[in-house]
Amino acid sequence: MSSDTEWPGVEKRKNPRVDCREKATLTMGKHSKQSVVINVSPDGVFIITDEEFRPGQVVRVSYYSPLRKHHLDVTGTVVRKSRRGIGVMF
Repeated sequence: MSSDTEWPGVEKRKNPRVDCREKATLTMGKHSKQSVVINVSPDGVFIITDEEFRPGQVVRVSYYSPLRKHHLDVTGTVVRKSRRGIGVMF
């Protein structure tokens, strides 16, 4: 796990994350912001952002998935927030 996403809690993911650096558009309601996905799994992503989020908030993430080898536009739920960004589960 990279230092950007270290998490002192218990690992609950079913699938391991794969490091990547993909540009992403993060949309909350009518507000969109450019961000960077730094790791990805079939179940979610970790996104670097300085926007204020809270667990349970629904967001849309648009990015190129290195796992699926095409562009994705998915809706997910913020499951955690750190000082570097947010974890979003699909």
